[in-house]
Amino acid sequence: MRRLSDLGLLFPTALLALAAMAVFVLSLVFWSWGVDESTRLREQELVRQGLASAVAEVEASIVPETVWDEAVLHLDHRGDLAWADANLNDFYALGFDFSRLLVIDGGDRPFYHRRNLDQVDPSQAPVEVFSALISKVRAAEARRGPWRAAPDGYPDPIQASGFVAIDGRIRLATASLVQPDRGSILPQGDRAPVLLTLLPIEQVSIEVLQDRYLLGDLRTGLGAALADPDDAQLSIDVLDADAPLVLAWTPQKPGTALLRRSILPVLAVLLAFGAVAAVMVTRARHSWRQQMAAQRTQAEFLANMSHEIRTPLNGVVAVASALERTTLTPVQREMVQIIRTSGLSLERLLSDLLDVSRMEAGTVEITSEPFHLADAVRMLNTLLGPR
Repeated sequence: MRRLSDLGLLFPTALLALAAMAVFVLSLVFWSWGVDESTRLREQELVRQGLASAVAEVEASIVPETVWDEAVLHLDHRGDLAWADANLNDFYALGFDFSRLLVIDGGDRPFYHRRNLDQVDPSQAPVEVFSALISKVRAAEARRGPWRAAPDGYPDPIQASGFVAIDGRIRLATASLVQPDRGSILPQGDRAPVLLTLLPIEQVSIEVLQDRYLLGDLRTGLGAALADPDDAQLSIDVLDADAPLVLAWTPQKPGTALLRRSILPVLAVLLAFGAVAAVMVTRARHSWRQQMAAQRTQAEFLANMSHEIRTPLNGVVAVASALERTTLTPVQREMVQIIRTSGLSLERLLSDLLDVSRMEAGTVEITSEPFHLADAVRMLNTLLGPR
């Protein structure tokens, strides 16, 4: 019976093994997804910091042209367009090709305007694009108050930057206050001139970001339409625009790559487990067949033995019964009764041996029948008393 129960445990064991493999595969899938997600978030943070550094680099390139005593003299006191045309060009040496460069006076009126390297009419300057940035610079200028020399001899620049949309194209707009560096000459009034620049988004180190962080297919534009669901993206507010500036790219997916490379090994392991399970099932079925054959042989053996033993036993019981009906002394009669009772007990024992086979086959039936307790005790006493 135990071997049969072990065979019954084989099926749930196989199911447990399959469930364990399914959990392993699902865990591997979720792990790879988690690695890809953390990689995407890390790339987004790196690009955000890199873009902030690129904007800071653009602002730093403007500081030498605006925090300068000579700039205060020529732009504030004299309004010298020739000087501006000759000196406000160091940015190009640094690789920043501003599409627009203009200077406004203390009353926020443009008096110098350059498109690329060509000086154009100041009345055509798009000052309204810079309105938010100009307000920030003027507010910082008011908080600073009259110019004072810095402890280290070089004052902090007053600047504001932001992305703007002009004719559907994104540009970085920067407003920088013109102020002295050494204080040999101070601004004429309470408000100094402001230098305004526009730089195409393509020149804000976008290619550098792509190469530095190994970004695939980096795209920029307004709104999220250019980004696919699986893309990494960074949204940046655009001044006076309903849609944000979106940088989108195809993120690296190390988890997915590892999962793809592990498909064959995982399949090999699954096949190995399947082969082991098949071998176990085959062997279990073979053992079960052998067990059933052994049980049938055992049952046949017990049946044959019962038949062979019953035949002479019936003769012993019959002769004892016949002898009991003859003239016997009391002692002889008691001995004959012992022989007959022992024969009947041996016959019941043979029946019990046959019941073992029926118990293993699960076909034994237990019935409740009345019996005489005193007769059962006397029978046991008769069998065991002489011993």
